[in-house]
Amino acid sequence: MFKADCSPYGVRDVAGSMRDWCGDPSFDDDATLRPVRGGSWNYDPRFCRVACRLGRPPWRIFAYNGFRVARSLPSGS
Repeated sequence: MFKADCSPYGVRDVAGSMRDWCGDPSFDDDATLRPVRGGSWNYDPRFCRVACRLGRPPWRIFAYNGFRVARSLPSGS
């Protein structure tokens, strides 16, 4: 949404909209938690950055957690 919200790798809209669920099976070796990264609209601005991470139970629903669909480009593209 914001032209300035673009990483050096060309990834857009990473900070401030939703916290992203990650595909890791555990958070800090705790199998009851799954990692989420980034910031969301209801977090303190200090935490609205990609490097911000914490663990959440996978069965809990949070209005500010989501996920990003991504795939690698085929080789030779």
